[in-house]
Amino acid sequence: MTLALALLASCASPPYWERTWEGATSIDVRELSAFPWPDVQGVTYCDKPARHCTILIRAGVDRACVEAHERRHAAGFDHPDYRLNLACQ
Repeated sequence: MTLALALLASCASPPYWERTWEGATSIDVRELSAFPWPDVQGVTYCDKPARHCTILIRAGVDRACVEAHERRHAAGFDHPDYRLNLACQ
């Protein structure tokens, strides 16, 4: 049983979130009616030296889900191994 668990663990995918910087100490959240990218529901822009992030969320989406995802980015995390999978995690 231990061998089976060890084998499964070695085949597991990398973790979704990875810390890439220390994170923001202040965050602004704004909702926009239009985005320049048709498939993007939210985006986070961070001024890392100032430790400030602005989260932009498309109007009409699941705001709680998108904001939770974007707040993880503002907290200093990214998902480098899952660039195209932007699920609510």
